[in-house]
Amino acid sequence: FPLAAQVDSSIRTLDEFVDRLEQLAAQDELKPLLHEHGGAILFRGTHADDAEGFSRIVHALQLGPPHDELGNPVVRNVRAKAVSTANEGPASAPVFPHSEFGWSSNYPNYIVFFGLSEATSGGQTPINNGAELFARLEVEAPSFVEELATKGVRYVYRYLKEVNPGSNLGNSIARAYPDAGVLEADDEATARAKIEQQIKRHAREWVWHDDGSLEVVHYVEGIKRHPLTHVPVYFGNITSMFLLAQKWQALEPPFLGTDGAFHHLPTYGDGSAIPHEYLQLCADLINETRVLIDWRVGDVLVLDNHYVQHAREPWTGDRRVLASLWDG
Repeated sequence: FPLAAQVDSSIRTLDEFVDRLEQLAAQDELKPLLHEHGGAILFRGTHADDAEGFSRIVHALQLGPPHDELGNPVVRNVRAKAVSTANEGPASAPVFPHSEFGWSSNYPNYIVFFGLSEATSGGQTPINNGAELFARLEVEAPSFVEELATKGVRYVYRYLKEVNPGSNLGNSIARAYPDAGVLEADDEATARAKIEQQIKRHAREWVWHDDGSLEVVHYVEGIKRHPLTHVPVYFGNITSMFLLAQKWQALEPPFLGTDGAFHHLPTYGDGSAIPHEYLQLCADLINETRVLIDWRVGDVLVLDNHYVQHAREPWTGDRRVLASLWDG
């Protein structure tokens, strides 16, 4: 974990690599490889060096239709077809372990990352296997697993009117819900009505605050089973939300962090608190079992989002990583 695949020297160009991927996908060999190796494959030496080349690769993988991002709390910018920046938040701020859109009912089955440029130091992408973590939790915190399974999880995300460049959760309301089609000429009531139509696609509760910010509440399963293997997995953003609140001193209401963003602690689905000892245990177990991916230009990391959680280490230099999300 992960399966590391160095592109053979007989494959001399990006065209040849894309052709080979298309053959593997047509023979239905890629997804079984993912399942056999914990949900992660790292391709190195792909001959791609820009967003367009990466776009060709992710389309060749034939993972399914592109994912329609809804309510994204992170800032991303489109770079090519089905390709965007991974997270435009500051290099000094870590991204903690999470499932992609694990707080929402609208999440991708696969996420693919691409190394566009390398950091001077740091910038690794830690990954951990959710099935392994679930198995450890069953032994070390069975009551926590039972509570997750029976009660589910409640997440709260709060979006500001403008982008907050100092936070890794700094997206604005309009950018989080671009399909709303809000126009500059719209009055506040019209703009909010358009946004709310989009919110209804993945949530049933929301609140507009006096400062113009928007709070959206999500209720999701606490434990999932992989749709193909039916293996139980620890899935979601419980750990990341706890560690964010911890880092940015937002463990108490109103959960406003020193980075200027809100970091509401996740709770059980009935609103009761998840004991901090369980939240910290998850973080500790992830640190024990994670693998750090050091990026080289052209690297392609394919993750099964049901199996694998990912994170990001702080860095110096010109590290740039792109992302592509797919519904399998």
